[in-house]
Amino acid sequence: MVTVLRARVTPCKPRLPKALAASETWSATSIDHFAPAEWPAYDIGSSHIDRIEPRMTMAITSYHGTFYTESPEIIEQILRSWLSKNDLQMKPHRGFQMHYETDGFELYCYDAGGPEAPFYFLLEGRIEDAPDTATTRLRDLADLSRNAGLEFSIDYEQVDSEGNPLSAEKTIS
Repeated sequence: MVTVLRARVTPCKPRLPKALAASETWSATSIDHFAPAEWPAYDIGSSHIDRIEPRMTMAITSYHGTFYTESPEIIEQILRSWLSKNDLQMKPHRGFQMHYETDGFELYCYDAGGPEAPFYFLLEGRIEDAPDTATTRLRDLADLSRNAGLEFSIDYEQVDSEGNPLSAEKTIS
């Protein structure tokens, strides 16, 4: 789970120790991700931080799955229905693949079977939403796959912003 913090910072010319100062023209104009304990205790002149407040807590669910079919069209239909996107398309590229990304969601699907192996598609991605919402979305994908008669397995787990597991992996099949 990632906590994103917001702070208002006034631009300035900081007075940092020479070992830390990158140049005399450096200015602090924004702060993306930080923990308050990481703030150095330096006098930075006229800059000030008005407040630090939690803005939102973002849960990330990482998922990957295997879908056994020889038909990229079936996978394409299932993913279109799941994402409510009629313009999604499997593209030929050393097999078939699809990539879809929006703010807080990513999906990558590609065929992974070889000439001697059974034909199947791998699916992987992330959902940045409440764990229950992410699980519901993955169960919806499972229902669509089941209704299409596909054999499949979807594994998922909560991860931090670096992709390190925060929960036990669960499986939908």
